[in-house]
Amino acid sequence: MELELREIIALSKDDKVFQNEKIKAFEVFLRSATPPNFGRMEYVKFLVSEQLHGRALRVLNALIDSGYGDFESYFYGGVCYKALGKEKNALGCWLKALEFEPENAVCLGNAGSVYLAAGRWLKAEEVLLKAHEIAPRFLPPIVGLVKVYSELKNFEQAIEYQMKLIRLKEEPGKFVGLTNLLIKNGEFEKARKILHTVQQSYPAEAVVANALGGIYYKFAQLDEALSWFRKATELAPGYAGAVANYLLCLNYMLLNPEEIMREHRRFGSALGSPDMQSASRFQTQKNNAVLGFVSPDFFQHPVGQLIEPVLHELNTGRFPVYLYYTASVKDDLTQRLQNSFGKRFIKCEGWSDELLQRRIAADGVNVLFDLSGHTSGHRLTLFAKRAAPVQVTYLGYPNTTGVQAMDYRLVDSYTDPEPEASVLCSERLVRLDPPFLNMTEPRVSVPVNTLPSLDQKGFVLGCFNNLAKITDLVLQTWGKILGSIDSSTLVLKAASLEDVEIRKFQIERMRRCGVPVERVVMHSRMGYSDHLKLYNQIDLCLDPFPYNGAATTNEALWMGVPVVVLEGRSHVSRVGLTFNRSLGLEQFIAKSPDEYIEICQHWFAHKAELNRIRLGMRDRIRASGAADAKRSAEKIEQAVLEMLAVSMK
Repeated sequence: MELELREIIALSKDDKVFQNEKIKAFEVFLRSATPPNFGRMEYVKFLVSEQLHGRALRVLNALIDSGYGDFESYFYGGVCYKALGKEKNALGCWLKALEFEPENAVCLGNAGSVYLAAGRWLKAEEVLLKAHEIAPRFLPPIVGLVKVYSELKNFEQAIEYQMKLIRLKEEPGKFVGLTNLLIKNGEFEKARKILHTVQQSYPAEAVVANALGGIYYKFAQLDEALSWFRKATELAPGYAGAVANYLLCLNYMLLNPEEIMREHRRFGSALGSPDMQSASRFQTQKNNAVLGFVSPDFFQHPVGQLIEPVLHELNTGRFPVYLYYTASVKDDLTQRLQNSFGKRFIKCEGWSDELLQRRIAADGVNVLFDLSGHTSGHRLTLFAKRAAPVQVTYLGYPNTTGVQAMDYRLVDSYTDPEPEASVLCSERLVRLDPPFLNMTEPRVSVPVNTLPSLDQKGFVLGCFNNLAKITDLVLQTWGKILGSIDSSTLVLKAASLEDVEIRKFQIERMRRCGVPVERVVMHSRMGYSDHLKLYNQIDLCLDPFPYNGAATTNEALWMGVPVVVLEGRSHVSRVGLTFNRSLGLEQFIAKSPDEYIEICQHWFAHKAELNRIRLGMRDRIRASGAADAKRSAEKIEQAVLEMLAVSMK
């Protein structure tokens, strides 16, 4: 009997025996096996190796029901449930397996991974520390502990465990992981030096080139960042993260929009071609939509903040809605969405495209929204394979994706006017009534004050966008504004300004661009309430160009501070325009850098009028309907009907 079993196990595709034939051989053997369950675990292991997890579970459950449950049966049960996306069932199996072998480091590590996915950081720490103590050289628990301490913002501990990974085996990716932690800990310059050293040892490693691009991006050295991102795409053409960074970086550059479009098409098409059969899995009917939203930003992130109230309204609207959350960050916003959507809020961090695609199909989603574009954590490779019959990109990225299977892009007539905008994207444009995004009111209530300089000599300008948006041309323009307005000051706020080296670099850059640095005040991270209160010190906000602000502009306007914007040719440089035009604030829209300067000078000379606008801003926003989440949800629902109607033709 044992000899016969060994012969079946030895069968392989190299022997030209197909999967079905091996399954038949196993099943014939098991029907006559003595004792009855002899060989069943070998069969389970074969099914698992062939990715037949559902079938393996049926065998395992029968085995356990017949009283033969042991460590292996529960361990492999956890493996199968995890592969099927059923994390709670997997955890239950692994905890049961640990009753048989409480010192099994692999099983402890697996259980820790589930606690990690659930955001149970302290429980994950407990289990993973035990696994690491039992098997100090076993990598998964160490990797898990790095993540635990990173999520707990205990970066010193995270760095310590990352160094353990490096000491066990030096690899480029591990050094990149170390520098990512250093960046989170505010040690940008140290991270840059390490990466340059690593790059000299591994010049052909795309992951190192990409990380270097990220460091230069943080310093707002865009030419260098773009060069490293481009190098990473050349070293590894299929590297989706590097592609995303390269394309995102193009949006900051003063390039021809047609050239940027060509690059998006070139790299977007390289992410994959659609499976022409996949869309036929669903019966797509007009007026019978099931919506899905895929995003890594369902937390206190600009996209999460802007989309949250709209999602709540869509959840009570005419179509079923599913949220697919592809990251692990969990905060109050995440919890509110989970509470609202229940089982239709699917946490799928780390899921393969294939597994996520199967889940989307099982949920019956026929209109799938991408909320990321080419930004961190995107799942455009999923969309490139055609995960749903109708696919739409919206909100998270200010440009086309270039992905062949992305059908539509939601915009408005101000950001993307006809006819010129249509030739700048690979998707078909669907225009919502302006603005294309919902002007979400901040959840933290901070009152608007009177104009800070109303009865004073000076004038306070401000910009709270990330430093990469503040290009040399922007600084040169701002330098002229400060030079032309007596006693004026500029307040900058950006997270990366907490790093001493970045501050020094920015001061030198501003000085080089003609900005009187003695009149610049810089802030870094602060609590959200303090962040909003900082607007009470600002008379007038300055929008960067060509890459406009979005969430920052929304916040400024809610705090009563108008934003001077420069109208550009493409969506990325027309977001500020759609805010202002939708609110009837045309007097803050410039058509040239010189006019941008003149607008600032005008409002310095008309402070009383600027104060009236400031104090009436919230009433203006509410009266416009731009902050009506229900209206925004209805606009999206109407767009869905239009897209379905086109897809049925």
